[in-house]
Amino acid sequence: MTAATVDRDPASEPTARRRFTLDLRDPATVIPKGRHRVGAIVIGLIVSAIYLSRQPGVGGTLGQTAWNSTFGNELGFSQVLEITMPLLVAGCAAALAQGVGMWNLGIQGQLIFGAWVTTLVAYTVPNLPGEVLIPILLLAGCLGGAVWMLVPAFARAFLKVDEIITTLMLNFVAALWLAYWATGPWAQTNLSSGAATGALFSRELTSNAFLPQFEISGVTFGLALPIALALAVCLWAAMRWSHFGLNAQLTGSGDELGRYAGVRTRTTRFSILLLSGAVAGLCGALVELDKVHSFSTPITANDPGYIGVVVALLAGNYLLAAIPSAVLIAVIVVVGTALQLSGIDPSVIYLMTGLLLLFAACSNLVGRIDIHRRGAETKPVEEGS
Repeated sequence: MTAATVDRDPASEPTARRRFTLDLRDPATVIPKGRHRVGAIVIGLIVSAIYLSRQPGVGGTLGQTAWNSTFGNELGFSQVLEITMPLLVAGCAAALAQGVGMWNLGIQGQLIFGAWVTTLVAYTVPNLPGEVLIPILLLAGCLGGAVWMLVPAFARAFLKVDEIITTLMLNFVAALWLAYWATGPWAQTNLSSGAATGALFSRELTSNAFLPQFEISGVTFGLALPIALALAVCLWAAMRWSHFGLNAQLTGSGDELGRYAGVRTRTTRFSILLLSGAVAGLCGALVELDKVHSFSTPITANDPGYIGVVVALLAGNYLLAAIPSAVLIAVIVVVGTALQLSGIDPSVIYLMTGLLLLFAACSNLVGRIDIHRRGAETKPVEEGS
């Protein structure tokens, strides 16, 4: 058997030169991922803007409404910063778990229990000075979130029980836990503050536990915001350069690769989930000490535990990218609230976040697509001797 090269006649195969092939590249070779995601998010915002501008009562005033309700005045800017803080911390909690291939959907419950432990400590030692009490309360919040995550983390790491179900179901338990304490042992005697809105409030914390508030050119924000920003940077640095972060990256690449590299993958997964729960508990403590000042349902205003997952997904589980992602979602929430005055349904907030998630997900696929045109081919053929 001998091989001879025979040139194909282009005229006999007119479609050979015009055929296009579509291949999916390895996700690890797609560079840069960030550019695809940012472009997709911008497209999602444009589509959302087109949809909203066609609604009755909005029309061409959408841009002006969006600017005036957010960065165009001090009150709007302050609201954006206030909403950004819990979304950023919750987004970091979600990104930690998603970075190693796990889903923490129980951030809302961990947030509530972290706030509960914070309240318990604040009621126990109310006379401590603020500079001592506040750090203790923040640590208490972290401890509470980690404790609430303890059972799902152990079940996932050592018993291979799906953490999605266990963490999500505990959210409902935490909501009932809040209702019991806010209406029972810790109930306030004056119910007028929550009667109008149906919110549940415990009695107020000692003023020593309140986080300081700042004002710059009319824009107000609490100390919780710088703490949230510092947390995101510190977590990013730790996961990028520490030995623990390297173990987490190897574990996220697959148990087989992690074990081959000498990583105790089960212990690492357990630790990551506990860390994610601790960050979620810290979120509850920060919200309570910053604005709410009691163990009450406003702790979960705007559903930071659930929307934090959206923040992490938009950021591609990149902790630093969670900062602009949280700001973007906060702007959407504030603008959506302002648009309700024009008769727009409140569900528009979920519509916009859903579109952003859809386009962000598509960006992962688009970045992998490789379309190229095939020219004329030559192929070795076998001839009998």
